[in-house]
Amino acid sequence: MTGFIGGLASQGYSLTESSLLGMYLHGYLADDWLETNTDMDLLAGDLIVGTGRAIKVLKDGKERVYIEKSL
Repeated sequence: MTGFIGGLASQGYSLTESSLLGMYLHGYLADDWLETNTDMDLLAGDLIVGTGRAIKVLKDGKERVYIEKSL
């Protein structure tokens, strides 16, 4: 997850945006991976494979991210 957050921050996203998007991408990719795999041996490298597609889905508006302020 730190790779996602650091990568987004290095592209100019704020630390808050990077953290939220990085966590979302991590969960989104893990959920996607579990739909097609029965193993529980998920490695960081397995998430990298779908990252480009997941970011495209978010940018194209096919998936919405809602963030609720709870504090």
